[in-house]
Amino acid sequence: MYRLTGFLSALVLTFAAAPAANADTITDLAVATDDLSTLTELVVAADLADTLASEGPFTVFAPVNDAFSALPSRAVDIIVSNPDILETVLLYHVVADDLKAAEVLAERRIETVQGESVRVRTFGERAFLDRSEIIATDIDADNGTVHLINRVLLPREARIAIIREYIRQFRAH
Repeated sequence: MYRLTGFLSALVLTFAAAPAANADTITDLAVATDDLSTLTELVVAADLADTLASEGPFTVFAPVNDAFSALPSRAVDIIVSNPDILETVLLYHVVADDLKAAEVLAERRIETVQGESVRVRTFGERAFLDRSEIIATDIDADNGTVHLINRVLLPREARIAIIREYIRQFRAH
């Protein structure tokens, strides 16, 4: 229990460096946050901005800009050039419920709007969704909560599509 309390305390302190929580909706919050500009562009490209501005409630595990930069450029190209894969990846970051950090950490798996579940794990005072570390929590919007993460979550369907495209491109050379 001490480690969980310590983790939550550390994330609350991290929250002080996170975006101001006076945005109305999750979409408004993302637009107003410089470190979510890549996510915002992709949400708009996938025509999901209105969805994330709707009543909800939602929880969004929002990858920061560096998370997208860390992906191989070919993987990003594959995701962005395929609207179905882009939507799949983005919806894998959304939960159809308003979950605060304590509720996230109480779960082993959380089902996403995309249909697959992300695995929740803790190591000492660090918490992860699949391989992505939660770096800021409980950023409130009128229609839900945002938690910042340091890596893009890739559902199985997207990973398979990326691998298939890599193979196709390799065979073409």
